[in-house]
Amino acid sequence: MLQNKKHQVKRIWFIITALVVVLLAIFFMVPRHEQSTQSTTKVATVDDPPVQLNTSATSALVVDLTTGQILGQKNSSKQVAIASQSKMLTAYGVLKSIKSGKIKWSTMVPITSKADLSKEDSHMFSHIAIKAGDKVSVRELYDVMFANSANDAAFALGEFVTPKRETTQQALESWAKELHLSGSQWYNSAGQVNENAFENEISSAPKTASNKASNQQLAMIARAILELILPCVNYQKN
Repeated sequence: MLQNKKHQVKRIWFIITALVVVLLAIFFMVPRHEQSTQSTTKVATVDDPPVQLNTSATSALVVDLTTGQILGQKNSSKQVAIASQSKMLTAYGVLKSIKSGKIKWSTMVPITSKADLSKEDSHMFSHIAIKAGDKVSVRELYDVMFANSANDAAFALGEFVTPKRETTQQALESWAKELHLSGSQWYNSAGQVNENAFENEISSAPKTASNKASNQQLAMIARAILELILPCVNYQKN
């Protein structure tokens, strides 16, 4: 029961994080009218230093995703284990493949044993019970990867968009390099601790190895996702 509650809390926080990113993007993209002369609120400019956030969180970041300006921060460059937020980099890889025309939202993804978590406890390892041999569309996997934090969907997408003659870990590291995520660490596309990555475990890495990045780097991934998703607005048709 306790494990179930912990898992639910983890999923809730992941969804909240994704919503915050989207809401921040919407807020900063919407044109704002001039401030009333009665208002004393100061609008941050690109020359303003970031506010030091007063929060109990180990690290935190508030950023304008349209300009990249950091509005507030606390230890935002600190590298930490990021668990399911790793799925953002997997999403980046998927959107790159869609933009380049290699795949479409409607492309059917063949599920391999690496993404088959159907026999695992879904309360311990979030999944949608897809099985090896199934075929599921990119759109469906992408949706549940975020909405359900589904690890099997992330494993399937990560494997599917990995270039030939590369491992998924190499693909993740390549995408991280493109985004200049210096010092970040990547082992699997779902954000599982290495020993809990099933067939995606990296044998040469410690069992306790986990994906790591900073809040600033997660914001960089989020901004890259938003830049890629705009040309993919034809979401329902393709």
